[in-house]
Amino acid sequence: MDISTTQAAETSAKNSGASVSFARAMHETYVETYGKPSIVKASVYKTAKPDIVGVDLVTSQRDFTNDTKRRVSRSMSLWLHDGKAEVLIDSQATDIGSEVSSLQSPTDPSLRAVLRNGKEKSSCFVEIWRDGMLTSNYDVSATHGQFYGDETFGSLAWSNDNSYL
Repeated sequence: MDISTTQAAETSAKNSGASVSFARAMHETYVETYGKPSIVKASVYKTAKPDIVGVDLVTSQRDFTNDTKRRVSRSMSLWLHDGKAEVLIDSQATDIGSEVSSLQSPTDPSLRAVLRNGKEKSSCFVEIWRDGMLTSNYDVSATHGQFYGDETFGSLAWSNDNSYL
């Protein structure tokens, strides 16, 4: 092997190493940037005490391991005083992946409706939750097609007396 061939091989190895390092850095930057959660829905509501509000957040986050998007819900209570907001209660984040949409009753904060598509394409369910417990689950597959969540136009509303969706 002559000197020019050896130098060419060394240069090629250095370039290859630099390419691998660059590719790793780009991958890490991509994962760091697109792997962070972003808020897709937020609701602020009154509580029984005028200086305390409830906040529900839904975030979306890319899961690169499973190649999916995750939707996560979390709730908190904030104490508003002296122009500041102090977190009183902060719930654990909960994966709500199969949930298409949910809506808290505007007149009863303990009541929430959830639209959920089943594992089969044709199955869909309406769930009613009270105080964090599932109280009713209706299979509406025979009368309703797939649910689609659209925060702009909405698809879910409570009646004034909370007896109908």
